[in-house]
Amino acid sequence: MTKDKTPDGNVLSVIVPVYNAKDTIKECVDSILAQKCGKHLEILLMDDGSTDGSAEILDSYWRTYEGNPGEKGLEENRERGNSGEEDPGENSEREDPATRIRVVVRHEQNHGVSHARNRGMDLAEGEWITFVDADDHLEEGFFAELLQAQERLDVALVSCTERILSNHSLTGYEYLEYGIFNEDSHVWGKLFRRGEIEGLRFDEDLRIGEDMLFLLDFALRIGLKHEVACVQSDKYVYLDNPKGAMKQRFCASYRDQIVCWQRAQERIDPLQTALSHYLYTRLAIIRMTAAMLVASKIALLPKKEWEMPEVKRVLADCKSEIKVCKRVNGALIGLEKGYQLKVIFFLLHPRKYLECYKRYKKVREEE
Repeated sequence: MTKDKTPDGNVLSVIVPVYNAKDTIKECVDSILAQKCGKHLEILLMDDGSTDGSAEILDSYWRTYEGNPGEKGLEENRERGNSGEEDPGENSEREDPATRIRVVVRHEQNHGVSHARNRGMDLAEGEWITFVDADDHLEEGFFAELLQAQERLDVALVSCTERILSNHSLTGYEYLEYGIFNEDSHVWGKLFRRGEIEGLRFDEDLRIGEDMLFLLDFALRIGLKHEVACVQSDKYVYLDNPKGAMKQRFCASYRDQIVCWQRAQERIDPLQTALSHYLYTRLAIIRMTAAMLVASKIALLPKKEWEMPEVKRVLADCKSEIKVCKRVNGALIGLEKGYQLKVIFFLLHPRKYLECYKRYKKVREEE
């Protein structure tokens, strides 16, 4: 959206980053189109360089809801993006005259999900913004639930989460402690008021943790204002993607699991007088857990790869991270018992830990 254009309060902008999601994208988009929430829908389908046919599926939605651009128009859409006319296509009016549906498709080279989301925010025209992952889908009434909670409490963020049970709004600092640092660290399943996230960006150099940092920046911006509401809902259906970054074999970008929480530390360190001690203890626990997740991922590599310089550097980072964080008062004892043992074992005998964990996982797989 251009800087001189005012966001439309009657429009909910739905940003969907898409990369090689041909098996799930139809169910995802159809579930968005089926939502009835009292707002006009702007669906921004951000193709991040898909090569599996997803791009053609997105174009078919664009033709349906924005009119057929013809071969030349479609080619322009692929190269630089073209949302078509401002008015919706005939089909959308026929389906629900009370709701205008606008579909925007952008095809770009593969830059990652953060770039796709940032680009979507740049293009969005609605006062309300939500993110949906291409392999997830929504049950009927999901957007209505979020908007009703927003209207009831007049907040800038509504989060669909089971981590917080509250009928009242939370401050940004409270949400940081009870939400973001308590596993509500993803941007999907949330409703944002555009004005409160204006200028915030996803870190495009990260492959893991970019959601968490975006939410953290939002929470710190809100500070002591009561601008967060939480709702329990089973209407956002999350697919545990086996191809996701957290499920792949170790590679250099997996170190982002450590880096993202280090960046979180850097952001909150100047606010020690405003934030609770528990929050800093909780972050130290998270950082140690993240370091052990990375070390355990390395353990699953072939043993000869353990000696690669890059892998050895990451293992050293894991050890250093744990040493720093365990000095935080209450952090080590705050770890789950299993992780306490892992941390101590890894610090004393890093290679033996890798060997034992590798053997353990092999036995589990054979059961």
